[in-house]
Amino acid sequence: DNFIKNAFFKGVIVQGYDFGRELFISLKLGSDIDRLLFLHSRIKSSFNNYLKKDYASSKEILDKTIEQTIFYILSNKNIGYTSKKDAYEIIMKLPEGKKIRKINGVELGKRINLFEELILSMIKGEILKGEGYADR
Repeated sequence: DNFIKNAFFKGVIVQGYDFGRELFISLKLGSDIDRLLFLHSRIKSSFNNYLKKDYASSKEILDKTIEQTIFYILSNKNIGYTSKKDAYEIIMKLPEGKKIRKINGVELGKRINLFEELILSMIKGEILKGEGYADR
């Protein structure tokens, strides 16, 4: 376990997405990591559709993933909401909401990249939180 953690924290390149995912899962960091990895896999699906020039499917997958991420963030912060609209209004008042607003303001390919960066930073935050580091 320590070898794997050190490899990730020190920037060792792990060849292959599936292999990297298996290493993350083996860390047993909790269901939050599993949920974030699921969201990341949805981004990859959106990107694959984008590469195949199926922009409608790509956009739909990305929009639903952003929506799921909003619900994840709010429930992770123990913030209640009564509807999708309510959740969207609440998230826009948080720092993550500013990032989501920026993501929604660009073209689809850039949206996918920016949203992937957001999810990856959330994954990194969960890993570091599991190691006792404060939120950054």
